[in-house]
Amino acid sequence: MYKNLTYLLKHSAVILVILFFVRICFAIAFVPMGLIGSNLTVLPRLLFNVLRFDMQVVCYVLLLPTVLTFVFAALRKPWTDRVLSRFRKVYYAIVNILILALSGIDLGFFSNFNSHINLTFFDFFNEGPMSLIQAIWEEYHCVYEGLAFLFLSLLILYVIRRIESDKVLARQTNCSLGGRKTSRCQLIKLSVIILLYIAFVVIGMRGSVWRFPLQIEDTFVSNQKLLNDLVPNAIYMLKKACKEKAKAFKVESTDDLLAQYKFKSLQEALDVYTDGQIKIAKNDTLTALQRALFAEVGDSLKQPQPNVVIIYSESWSNYLFNLQQKDAEMNFGLDRHFKEDLLFRNFQSVQNGTINSLENLFVSTPFPHFFTSSYRFNTLPTSIALPFKASNYTTMFMSGMDAAWENCAEALPHQQFDAVYDKFFLLKDYPHATYNSIGVYDE
Repeated sequence: MYKNLTYLLKHSAVILVILFFVRICFAIAFVPMGLIGSNLTVLPRLLFNVLRFDMQVVCYVLLLPTVLTFVFAALRKPWTDRVLSRFRKVYYAIVNILILALSGIDLGFFSNFNSHINLTFFDFFNEGPMSLIQAIWEEYHCVYEGLAFLFLSLLILYVIRRIESDKVLARQTNCSLGGRKTSRCQLIKLSVIILLYIAFVVIGMRGSVWRFPLQIEDTFVSNQKLLNDLVPNAIYMLKKACKEKAKAFKVESTDDLLAQYKFKSLQEALDVYTDGQIKIAKNDTLTALQRALFAEVGDSLKQPQPNVVIIYSESWSNYLFNLQQKDAEMNFGLDRHFKEDLLFRNFQSVQNGTINSLENLFVSTPFPHFFTSSYRFNTLPTSIALPFKASNYTTMFMSGMDAAWENCAEALPHQQFDAVYDKFFLLKDYPHATYNSIGVYDE
């Protein structure tokens, strides 16, 4: 048992080396050395979070061989070590080469889109894969990259073989000369090792011993995008992209929507919506829809322009108001306001939920999870920033939250926000500000 667990840890070290090597390549290719030199205080947190993301991959890979190791240990057959060794050779050869290949794809994706693997990665399978393969062949040094991949794959296979050919058993420490006492000591030692190993795998899979497990917010360690891009690995970003794909909404076709709402034509729907004031010109449906959906007014703002500040704050729910009435200790002096002021119990500013409300305020979309869809890379004509941009404003989103949450840092610039000022910008300007896992406190 001890020997097999040692082999698993050696194989895990190989995965860590592969992921570290890929990050070195990423840093050389995309991160200026001056940027690293001017942000040295960020490096400890960056390296710590890099280790967390990589250890999570390692521990998920460990799960299957660990279960098999414990099952075979319970069998106590002489052939189990030989079978486990063969399994580890094949399993880690496949896993390590897949990790290397996916990491290489991620590097190519970043060089093209300035982003790690995201939801648009799946467009490769939806929009003519052969033409994209041809474009990749023409635009990249595929021969050199293929040779490098082959060399690294052979090196990985050699290392795996060397690990499994190691016949040296770990030396067992004798607790006493007595056979019975030695056996008991070895049993205690093995039990402690197994418990520590299980704790290591479980904590590694969670990626955290704190309140929240490892999440996308942990990829942000500074206010510099390229330093943040060093943190996640390709496997985590692919998992995130798959999760977003599963949650993605479907934009139905015009014909399907007309059938759903029992209209015979788009003109009939427009007649109901605009009292017949807008007619669709020949082959110009888009203009008619824009006139119906978007009212335009002249720009009445004159120089010098004032600053426009929109303050958005989370509200209490009815649940908390009900608690106030039932528990006198939770009133905090609000009884008088319940009686004398106006209390709208059914009022809702936008939607339930913070991100749903933010999305609706920013782009006025009826679709949920807009920021986790591929449409976040497009500027919507309903973006709240557009009329301000048209009037020569500098548009800024400022919040104490971690802007990695729900892809806000990625989506807002595409909605024409010039700057996204978040937790890490605040901490840089106000290093003594208090904060927690959610973000910097409002004050």
